[in-house]
Amino acid sequence: MSTRDCLLAEAAMVHASPEEIYSFIDTIGIDSDFPKLLTIAQEKSIPLKILSDGLDVYIKYLLEKANLSNLDFMANRAELVNNTIEITFDHTNKECKRCGICKGEVITEFKEKQNEPYQIVFIGDGYSDVCAAKEADILFAKKDLKEYCIDKGINFISYDNFNDIITELKQRDII
Repeated sequence: MSTRDCLLAEAAMVHASPEEIYSFIDTIGIDSDFPKLLTIAQEKSIPLKILSDGLDVYIKYLLEKANLSNLDFMANRAELVNNTIEITFDHTNKECKRCGICKGEVITEFKEKQNEPYQIVFIGDGYSDVCAAKEADILFAKKDLKEYCIDKGINFISYDNFNDIITELKQRDII
């Protein structure tokens, strides 16, 4: 089952008011060290973008709640309509049909548009991150992505939180 199919199936099961949906989203948090990583990246003029195969409705809400609404992100589009969630997949994937947004293709397109080489650092934890894992120069993985990398012999750095990532990137003199 593709993540597109999974998202559509999950959305079909939702019968809740926007208030109930946002109340549930309020139980989800952003890693407390993520703003620190963002600040360091901004100070060093390192572009940072969130790539999510999730839904913009909750990402935007969580970023606004954390005073990070100016952060660039890419996600599948969702609207709360008549106590349901309607999802639109606005991003065209050239090759990969597994996800709503192929993060590997997004990274490849980013690299192609640059006048200078970038070292791509990717942080992921799930099924929708497998294509990006192959495109990253430095890969941080946990949960399902970590298991995938072990199975496929892909080099990665294990992490539990964004403080682990900050520490590793400082040790490598990247930030």
